[in-house]
Amino acid sequence: MNKIYIVINLILIMGIMQDSGEILIFAYKNYLKNEETSIEEIQELTKWDINRIKRSLDYLKKLSTIEARKSLGGNGNITKLLPHGIILIENDDEEEFKQTFGFEVNLGLFKFSITESN
Repeated sequence: MNKIYIVINLILIMGIMQDSGEILIFAYKNYLKNEETSIEEIQELTKWDINRIKRSLDYLKKLSTIEARKSLGGNGNITKLLPHGIILIENDDEEEFKQTFGFEVNLGLFKFSITESN
C-alpha cells in the first residue's frame, strides 16, 4: 500500500514540477518584453484547469522564482521574476533546472507540451 501511495505522489509531483517549469519559461519570455503574465492567458493557451495552474504557481512562489498578485475579478498575474527564477533559466548549468522541473530548458523551441487532454 505504501508503494502505491509513493508512486502516485511522485507522478503528481512530476506533473506539478513540469507544469511549473513551463509556466516559468513562459513568464520569463513575457518578463523580457516588460509584460506581466496573466493567469487567464496561461489558462487560455494551455486549457489547463485553474487549480492545476494555481498549484504550479504555489510551487514557483515557494521556490522564490516569481512574484504574483491577485487581481479584483480575476485570478491574478505573475508580476515579476525573482533572481532565482532568472538564474534557473539563464544559468549555463542546465542540471539545476532539470532537477527542479524535470526537463531541460530550450528557450528557442519552447511551447507548452501538456494540454488539457493530458
